[in-house]
Amino acid sequence: MTELCAVLTGDLVGSSQADPHLVSRAFEALASADDEVRSWFGAASSSALQRHRGDGWQAFVPLSVYALRAACVYSAAVAAVDKRMATRICVGIGRIAELSVDGLGASSGRAFELSGRGLEQMGKSSRLSARADETVLHSGWIEAVFDLADVIVSGWTPRQAVVAQHLLVRNAPSQSELGDRLGISQQAVQDHFSRAHGMALSAACDRLESGLNK
Repeated sequence: MTELCAVLTGDLVGSSQADPHLVSRAFEALASADDEVRSWFGAASSSALQRHRGDGWQAFVPLSVYALRAACVYSAAVAAVDKRMATRICVGIGRIAELSVDGLGASSGRAFELSGRGLEQMGKSSRLSARADETVLHSGWIEAVFDLADVIVSGWTPRQAVVAQHLLVRNAPSQSELGDRLGISQQAVQDHFSRAHGMALSAACDRLESGLNK
């Protein structure tokens, strides 16, 4: 692929001690988030999220400029399940030859290497990081943005995560529309999004998508 891609490699935090029912719900939430992210590009341009090694998973974003937005959506999906649930994610940004017909686990390329190795190097308390190929324009800046985003997503409560998951997607609903969908007031949506530092994350996503890494 000539476009810069993003591979997200993650695992659930503390899954060995977690209620198996919560772990199942977390993976259901990840699958739902993956459906949302894949809809941004069309199902034919991507491969579905793949679970591996029990609590591990991997997802693919065809255009790297959407990596931060996607990572936030996956993070929020798990955090929304329960206050005891969270996922670590390392995003690898680079080029790949092509996706294997056998799925993400059988695919290879620089983005896959960076993502997998990056997750192995992440601290247990970290939730979000990125590793960009050295040839990527502004690679250090991109990695720094993810480090700051890590601080934000690590502090989300389930209610904040629910709101963030819906308002950080592409073509997000209005706060009023989301309030109607969730059965809460627009003011409650605004409060949760504000405490989740959603506007700062949204601005960072918009900046990346404006063409910084093209």
